[in-house]
Amino acid sequence: MSIIYLGKQNDIDKFHLQAGHVWTKSENGLDVLEETYSGANTSLNQFLNNYKKGDAKKDARSMYLSELNYEIGRSFTDVQITWIGLKNDDKSEMDTPKISKRTSIKTATFQTLTPEPATREVSYIAPELVFSYGSDEEQIDAKYDLNGKDKDLTKLSKLDQESENAFKIIKSVITTEAGEIYHNNAPAALVVALSRFPEWAFQSLETESIKHTPYWTNTEVHAFQLEDE
Repeated sequence: MSIIYLGKQNDIDKFHLQAGHVWTKSENGLDVLEETYSGANTSLNQFLNNYKKGDAKKDARSMYLSELNYEIGRSFTDVQITWIGLKNDDKSEMDTPKISKRTSIKTATFQTLTPEPATREVSYIAPELVFSYGSDEEQIDAKYDLNGKDKDLTKLSKLDQESENAFKIIKSVITTEAGEIYHNNAPAALVVALSRFPEWAFQSLETESIKHTPYWTNTEVHAFQLEDE
């Protein structure tokens, strides 16, 4: 792969910025910039003295140096620098999460005293929606309320509908107080008393600090599930 020199105006301590540096967007809504500099081995230490992980980028103050790696050749060294943050200092860019879907197998137990004491154990497929997004401070509470249906979120309406359609009970056992198991012959009134409608329930929120930056990545999970009593 050929390397294109971008000109002396981009030199830093005899290291040259190479063409091919690109801006990308991470799953959490943050911007990522990867740059490559090339220069003589004899100037490497002098060049590296200009950089420290956690430094803000001079021409983009909301971008922070997250990774710095270099490969030393016979005479020249290539240095790869990764910046993470907000290219335009616009925090609203983190407000649109990446939304994905998955399923898990869950169980629930319900009890009733009328029309007779009984217990129902249910195994079912629970569709889940996973929100991945960034923040400039640690997220303590869930950001999204799916029972409130945040329909302003792009993609949520379609994924929401697909997930609800995927909900499926795969095992249901009704047991009387005496330990008798009904085999497809439970009274209708008892079945109704032991029935629950699925709804969205918050599952978990995982947060992780992005090293050497003031930003966080967040993964928030909601499941369309039956609620235990």
